Amino acid sequence: MTIKKMILDIVNTESNSLRHSYIAIEKLVTTVLYDYISKQEKEVYSNYRIQSSSKFLEYDIYAPDGFDEYTGSTVLEVKIFRHKRQYRRLINDTVGRFATQEKRMENLIIILVGESPDILDESLVRNSSTTFKVDIWTIDKLIEVCESNIDLFLST
Repeated sequence: MTIKKMILDIVNTESNSLRHSYIAIEKLVTTVLYDYISKQEKEVYSNYRIQSSSKFLEYDIYAPDGFDEYTGSTVLEVKIFRHKRQYRRLINDTVGRFATQEKRMENLIIILVGESPDILDESLVRNSSTTFKVDIWTIDKLIEVCESNIDLFLST
């Protein structure tokens, strides 16, 4: 069984514990990405929570110094969906939430965990009026990272 099939099988489960399945996938993804970034000797936090003037901000993963080709503060948000048409709403909602925050970042990476859209509508990202760079990783990019960290993926 491939990593992609394993993840998609969990996403598309018909069980009554769908919420628990999503929590398990998010934990798996954050654990693998945390390890991937920390192996680059970069500072990284999972489930990062910070107080702003009026509320708490939460990030799935926060790399204050970036990683790979991302320089500066980088936030990674995991978004899980079962139906291809949901991804547009997830992107819009996520970008909008971060655009209104007073805490600024350089990069926002939205990780879409679900069946990849046939055509990813990049205009959702290009047309956003943000002060930070927005990248979208489909499950295929996530799988590349998981495969580069196969031992951790299988043990998690």
